[in-house]
Amino acid sequence: MIRYLGCLAIAIAILAAVFWIIVETGMFMHGD
Repeated sequence: MIRYLGCLAIAIAILAAVFWIIVETGMFMHGD
C-alpha cells in the first residue's frame, strides 16, 4: 500500500512537472 502511494505520488509529481512545462512553453510562445 505504501509502495503504491509512493508510485502514485511520483506519477502525480511527474505529470504536474510536465503540465507546468507545457503551460510555461505555451505562455512563452503566445508572447503573453
